[in-house]
Parts: sequence; C-alpha cells; structure tokens
Amino acid sequence: MRSSRRSLPRIHELVVTLSDVEPPVWRRLRISSGATLERTARVIAVAMGWPPNRSFAFCTDRERFASGAQDDCGRGVETLRLRQLLPDSGAQLELEYGDGQSWNLTLVLERILPPGDEVITPVCLGGWGSAPPVDIGGPWAYEEWRSGGPSGSVSDWENSAPALLDGVGPGALGFNVALVNAELERLRR
Repeated sequence: MRSSRRSLPRIHELVVTLSDVEPPVWRRLRISSGATLERTARVIAVAMGWPPNRSFAFCTDRERFASGAQDDCGRGVETLRLRQLLPDSGAQLELEYGDGQSWNLTLVLERILPPGDEVITPVCLGGWGSAPPVDIGGPWAYEEWRSGGPSGSVSDWENSAPALLDGVGPGALGFNVALVNAELERLRR
C-alpha cells in the first residue's frame, strides 16, 4: 500500500560547507524534512567521512541545540525536525561537530522538494574536497598538518584515512560520492 503524498515528508536539499578550510569542502545532500536534528548530524558526519557518534550542536542566530541537552521548552535534537530550523529556501544553520576542537559547518537550504515515493533520502548529490580527519585538532591544526608541520604527518593520515576518501591523501580535492552514498544507504536500513 502506497502512502498518500500528503503523509510523506518533503525533501530538504542542502549545501553543507566546512568553514575555515582551504581548499573548500562541501556536500550537496537531500534529507527528509522530517529528519530529527540528531539524524541530520549523523547524515552530515557520514557524508564528510567522519564517525557519526561525536558530540554536536546546531546553532541559529538565537538558539543552540546540543546533543544530549534540551532547551527550556524540553526540545532537543532527538525531537526537533530539520524543517523547524530550516523552514524556507535560503535559510541557514550552523553545525558544530566533534569532541574537543570541533569543526564548524554551514548548512544552506537550497530548495524544498515535494514529497515523492521515488525520492530516496538521505543521499549525497555531489560535493568537492576531502574532509580533514575529525580528530586532527580543528582548522588551524589541519592547515599546519597539511603543510607537514608538527601536529601530524601525512603518512599517519594516509594509513588511517576513511574509506570514503578511497585512498585520497590530504590536500587532494576529491571524494567518492558513490562510497558516501553506500554509507548513507546503511542509515536507511
């Protein structure tokens, strides 16, 4: 039995950009408008090639919703939906991701698609750049590390590089969208 179009959630098409790194790193994602903030953070982590179990916080101009916390109204990342914080095309949201020195990402809602049985979510439509290792120490440590400085070595990273990068080393500009989508498919099960 098919669901009625009215009962299906709409689809948010987002561009997620990692802040403070050069060259730029971004992903274009489709996520259900009904996804919780917790699920949204997990999808973004997977799309970046990061472990999906780190602490995170979504920030608007006025509010901050952190993993494991609730606001004064009892709302938390387990109950708030993506559509509540990104209601219209052009809306933006910040994501802090990681333990210790977190990474900052900007989410921009490009468009909202109508519901459809044939639209699969979550899915990565494209992107550019391989994301830095989540535990490298943030953007400044990453820049130092990329240039071969004391915060890490390229060979250490290549030996532990996430499978999503398909053997691509630091400073490379690619990522493998097929592997990202294979990982996102696991979230759909």
